[in-house]
Parts: sequence; C-alpha cells; structure tokens
Amino acid sequence: MRKMFLLTCLGLTGAMLSLTATGADAPASKNDWPSWRGPKRDAISTEKGLLSEWPEEGPKLLWTADGLGRAFSSIAISAGRIYTMGERKGGTFLICLDLEGKEQWAAKVGSGDPNCTPTVDGNRVYTVDRNGELACVGTESGNVLWTKSFTKDFGGKMMSGWGFSESPLVDGDRLIVTPGSNDAMLAALDKKTGDVIWKSAVPKLGDKGNDGAAYSSVVISNAGKVKQYVQLVGKGIVSVRADDGKFLWNYNKITNGTAAIPTPIVRDDYVFCSSGYGDGGAALLKIVKEGSDLRAEEVWYKKAGELQNHHGGVVLLGDYLYMGHG
Repeated sequence: MRKMFLLTCLGLTGAMLSLTATGADAPASKNDWPSWRGPKRDAISTEKGLLSEWPEEGPKLLWTADGLGRAFSSIAISAGRIYTMGERKGGTFLICLDLEGKEQWAAKVGSGDPNCTPTVDGNRVYTVDRNGELACVGTESGNVLWTKSFTKDFGGKMMSGWGFSESPLVDGDRLIVTPGSNDAMLAALDKKTGDVIWKSAVPKLGDKGNDGAAYSSVVISNAGKVKQYVQLVGKGIVSVRADDGKFLWNYNKITNGTAAIPTPIVRDDYVFCSSGYGDGGAALLKIVKEGSDLRAEEVWYKKAGELQNHHGGVVLLGDYLYMGHG
C-alpha cells in the first residue's frame, strides 16, 4: 500500500539535526542532504554531536507536517529547505517546506504516486514521476523550468510495473538519468536546459531479468581510472563512460525478474550489487582494465537465499557492508 506522507522532525541533537537556519536566505551546509542517500549517494552522514542513545521518554517531537500526499519518496534538504514529492488531487507535486515544516510552494511535475526522491542542485530541483516525466524546478519560485519524457523523448521503459523511481544525478553541468531503452539506457542532459548531451546505447545484457530501467539510482565510479556511471537496470549492473556515454561493461547475474532496486556500492576498483525477490543475490565485482576496455570480474557471488538485499539499501562503512537480507 502506498503511504500517505506524514513528515516528522525529531530532536536528535542539542539543536535540530543542524536544521537551525530557516528561510530562503539560509546558506547551503556541508551537512545538507540534497539527494537520494545524501551528497555522495552512500547513505553516510558527516553530522556530529548526535545522541548516542535516546532518552527514556524518547526524542523530542519538534513538528509534524501532513497532507503531503501519497508517495514512496524520501526527502532532500538543502539551503534551509526541505523537498519531497507526493500525489495530491490533480497530480504529482514537488513540495517545498521550510525547516519548521511550513509549506512554501508545490509544483505539479507529473501524475501518479511518485517513487523518486528529489535532487537539489543550487537553485534547481530535479524530479521524475512514475511515468518517466523528468522536471527541473526553480527552488525559489517553484516554477517548472523544463521537462523531458523518458518514454516519448527516449523510448524508455521500466522492467516492471511499479513506475520510474530513480533520483537524477547531478554531475557538474550534467544531469544523468536512466530512460531504460536500448538506445538510451542512460542519458546525459544539460542540467540548465534539458538538452541531450549523449545517449548510451547498450548491447544484449544477458538472459536474467527484464529489459528496461529498474528502481535504482546512478552512482559515479572511477574504477580502472576511468570515470563512469554505474547503474542497476532490469538486466543487471551496467556501466557507461562519463565523457560520452560509451557502454563499458555489464553483469547480468545479479538481477531478477521482478524488481531490481538497491543502489550499487562503489569503492576504488570494486562494485557491490544486490537484488531481492526469487532469483536475485549479491555480488562483489572487481573492474579490470584490459587495454582500452574494462571488464567486470566476479570476486564472489551469493545466490538468492544466501544473501540478497530487497530494497532497504546497503551501507559500506570501513571494510564492512551493512544491509538487510530477504
């Protein structure tokens, strides 16, 4: 069942999770959480001074905000504003709150109940609705600046029926997205205009899973000293070169036929990936350079039932992976 969005803020520090500045003029902070899984997409916060344990009466409730609509979206925090998405009467909305939970504006950015967590970059916010409608919205005005359609503009599709879910990735002046077609599995757009910079065509990716985008979000890797975008799609893990979108490597064994969800974990020349459901699993890959090409070498693989992350996500802290299994 889709959730009716109720946003709750708890006091977990002596202040408010560093949410102390309010209003449009609040500066960006190194502790901002501007996108899915944070600024580095690794789900690790640099926040200091958190409580080591909750008081007996529990953390203090600072405020709640309800009426945000139905969604699977999480929240993004940047420069004194909170951003999320929800399905309300009339469509899918990007919703902006101040740090007291008061709504500042809401911009219609599509239809249906959304899965995407907004991505904030300076004075712009990027969203994707469940139908693949990509929108760029101004942070101050709430005006939609430009839109693209994954299906109409790129021939994109999803591997299964729960709708497009990724959070777009901002990398410099580019916006990286996953339309999910064979001619544009990934695409790079000018983040200011939406103009297409490149589209990444992919070969046959294997027999497991389904064609199309999955429910994951793109991460950046420099494995083999080649900057690349790594993504879990319907047919498994794929990587494309950041400069021009050239297909680099893939690994099909990790996917399943229902929904591939967790965001990949990258470090140095290694990529960890997992998916749940009946025939998913987990794998550690080493990306090996061979001449001008890259190859994914399987370090180890755990089949479904041994180790598989459904959709709770994975965190790499030190040399240990922390994840749910099931």
